Amino acid sequence: AATEHNLTAEWGHESLYGGRVRLFTAESLEAMLLESSLAVTAERGVRVISDYLPPRVPRNDEYERIFELERKLGRRPEFVSVARYTHCLAHRAGPGMKDGA
Repeated sequence: AATEHNLTAEWGHESLYGGRVRLFTAESLEAMLLESSLAVTAERGVRVISDYLPPRVPRNDEYERIFELERKLGRRPEFVSVARYTHCLAHRAGPGMKDGA
């Protein structure tokens, strides 16, 4: 029951920082950005694999390799959906606005 609740919860517990965090669906995040006149220019997955690695993988010794793989996979749309976080880069959209302005 708790697992199913977490699929639709608006708040969660972040183990890394030890506090409550606000959770958004992809659809609600997109709606908020559009309502704020922001257009998404890039979407990245953050913590795509590191949360799923078995404990026997040494994080400190393999940090550079894990980080590089995270960067590569985080750019691929099929991995964004399994990432712990989604990082959206956006810019102000609207009449008279130029990209990068």
